[in-house]
Amino acid sequence: HLLDEVSIIIDATNPSIVLDYGCGKGALVSALQKMYPRIAFFGYDPAIPGRDTLPVQKADLVINTDVLEHIPEDELPEVVEQISSISQHVFFSLHHGKAAAVLENGENAHCTVQPQSWYLDLFHRYFSEDCTTLPADRDIESGVCTFRLPEAARARYEILISEKRK
Repeated sequence: HLLDEVSIIIDATNPSIVLDYGCGKGALVSALQKMYPRIAFFGYDPAIPGRDTLPVQKADLVINTDVLEHIPEDELPEVVEQISSISQHVFFSLHHGKAAAVLENGENAHCTVQPQSWYLDLFHRYFSEDCTTLPADRDIESGVCTFRLPEAARARYEILISEKRK
């Protein structure tokens, strides 16, 4: 559901190599590859057999959508550090509430529930540029780019979100 948002980030950054870190079954990577055939897209998800080996060590852009809330809070610094070593240009889509899904052990699927400001503090430890905060189509979500997103791209993003909220 983040195809339009990620497309704005791709258009603004013009990457050659993009890694979807936490790609699940790879639906977003497949859709993006069709839209941008000249860009090399890779998917990585340690929880998915066949996608559980990091396919690239460096990328121009990393996308990380609806992932961090599934990682235990004490493991997040290591994960964010690994992401930052792959690229300093990352688009994070964050969820700030409990999930509808409950795991087999009875725990909520979102084991880390923190506000955007908490994530920004974490990101500032590993990314050198000023982060750009972005709205989402639901109040319980937000976006963060670990770099200064050009104003025109930010404006396009905000228009997109306002249309989705209608």
